[in-house]
Amino acid sequence: MASSPAESLVGVGETTQASFTPLDLERQGVFLTDGGAIAVDLDHPRFAAGQGAPLFDAQGEPTAATRRLQHVLAQLRAGVAESEGFIQGLLSLKLIEPIDIDLSFDDGRRLSLNGLYTVSLDALSELDDAAALGLFRRGDLQLIYAMSGSLRQVSALAKLRNDKLAA
Repeated sequence: MASSPAESLVGVGETTQASFTPLDLERQGVFLTDGGAIAVDLDHPRFAAGQGAPLFDAQGEPTAATRRLQHVLAQLRAGVAESEGFIQGLLSLKLIEPIDIDLSFDDGRRLSLNGLYTVSLDALSELDDAAALGLFRRGDLQLIYAMSGSLRQVSALAKLRNDKLAA
C-alpha cells in the first residue's frame, strides 16, 4: 500500500469509522477560474480515458457526479474571503508557525508532510488580554483550538493506516 498525500485512510464502507474525503481531494482535476467558471484539467488522472463517471448525460445535462463537483466547488469557494481574513488576523498577531510532519509506518514506508502551518499555542498564551478578547469575540479563538485539535488526528490516521497494513 503506497502512502501518498491523496491516500484515503478511512475508506468507503468501513464499519469502524465514518467515511470522509476532504473537499479538496474530491475536486481534484477540476477548479474554478477567476471568473467563477468550472474548468477541467483533462491531463489529470481522474479523467484518464475509460475511468471515472461521465460528466454529462446523453442529453448534455450534468450528471450526479458533475452536480457533486459543482457543490464541492461552491463549498470551497464560499469560505475563501473569511479564511483569508482569519489568516491575516493570525499573521498580524504573529500566531502562525511552520510545522513538518514525518510519519513512519510498519511496512517501512515514510511520509513527510512539509510546508504546513499551524497556530502557535505558546504565542497565543502570550497575547495581551485585548487581543485574546478580540479573537474570542470574532469566533477565531474557537477556530484556533479546532485547528490545534485537528493535528492530534494525524497520529490517529497513521494508526489506521498501520491497522490496514496488519489486516
